[in-house]
Amino acid sequence: MTTSETPESEPLTASQLCDLLSRFPRDYIVVMSADADGTSGYAPAADVVEGMYALDDQLRGTAYPTPKVLARGKWARRTFGDLPDEAVPAVVLYPTD
Repeated sequence: MTTSETPESEPLTASQLCDLLSRFPRDYIVVMSADADGTSGYAPAADVVEGMYALDDQLRGTAYPTPKVLARGKWARRTFGDLPDEAVPAVVLYPTD
């Protein structure tokens, strides 16, 4: 699930984000992608995607496609490999940049 209601790279409004989040199960964790240049700066959220998430260390982790996406996509399997056992369902927010 992505934000097909909003143009690519357009910042989400609070209203749009609430509407999108209401489509997910309430027990999914919410994770934010690092910004494109890897700094700790801030960028507006532009996309919301259903995925999986596993911690790499105490502060950061990796977002993965869902098992359904991995099962049907060769590119996804080559890129991400197998899901870690500790991966949990997540809502992943991606920035505009």
